[in-house]
Amino acid sequence: MSRDLVPVAQFSDWGEAHIACGFLKTNGIAAVIHDANLVSMGLPVGQGVGSIKVMVPADEARQALLLLQDVASGALA
Repeated sequence: MSRDLVPVAQFSDWGEAHIACGFLKTNGIAAVIHDANLVSMGLPVGQGVGSIKVMVPADEARQALLLLQDVASGALA
């Protein structure tokens, strides 16, 4: 079982990233936020990093992507 982290979503908004991370955690995915502090610092550091990433273990990435797709499509509404 791999515990390497891979990105499953990227956000420019700190709040949205934390909501997505919390949603995944609530559904049993070991999600974490990456680069939030650097992005929130503003230019030029934040621009160099790009975005706030929601990261999950590689072996949970498929399930995490499916959950996030369900949210984006409105299937969970």
